[in-house]
Amino acid sequence: MLNRADAVIAVGARVAAEVLAQTSKPVLAVMLSQAQFSALRGAHPGKPLSAIVLDQPISRQLKLAAAILPTGAQLGVLVGPDNGALLPEIRTASRETGVTVDVREVSSTDELLQKLDSLLKANAVLLTLPDSLLASQSSARTILLTSYRYRKPILAYSRAYVEAGALAAVYSSPEDVARDVADWVTDFNTKIAAPPTSSPPRQFSIAVNRQVARALGLEIASDKALLDQVKGASRP
Repeated sequence: MLNRADAVIAVGARVAAEVLAQTSKPVLAVMLSQAQFSALRGAHPGKPLSAIVLDQPISRQLKLAAAILPTGAQLGVLVGPDNGALLPEIRTASRETGVTVDVREVSSTDELLQKLDSLLKANAVLLTLPDSLLASQSSARTILLTSYRYRKPILAYSRAYVEAGALAAVYSSPEDVARDVADWVTDFNTKIAAPPTSSPPRQFSIAVNRQVARALGLEIASDKALLDQVKGASRP
């Protein structure tokens, strides 16, 4: 069945791995992280694998921060081992959006609390990025509880994180991903001719925890208004 297809769309890293083991046809993987895509590329070198990853561009996350932060407020950014390569992108996005960032790198759970304390003392808002170290259940709990203690809001990368207590997030829902896949299928011949690679989602949504906003005394625009601001700032 797979060999009769012109291309295969695989939902999730596990399914993508199974498909790559069975076919040499072009594969588009969705609903996975950049780290998972990189692991798949390493495990299946030479296979025509592309992906629309869930990781949002840093510039998009900083544009949300700009829409929420008071003028001149500084954004603290936690960077784990998976995201060290993002440091140049973070600095570029900071210059382009005008959001001042204070970046702290965390290499182990042993130093998480110390780096987090320092970051929250010095900055108005914390931005967390998807990372295997920082996204573990224990690390996420530490980040949430410590931010509550300092009464500092968190900007996160998933709706689940917002539901757990972060203030807001830019994320891509399954519906957003489906629209990106539809665009990919429309441009199928062009996409297949291009070198296999990963790309961030084009479609995205905004989630805000209004209960957290009220608890922190923050006036936050509606989800739609924030989405319009971030999308408007993203247009050329």
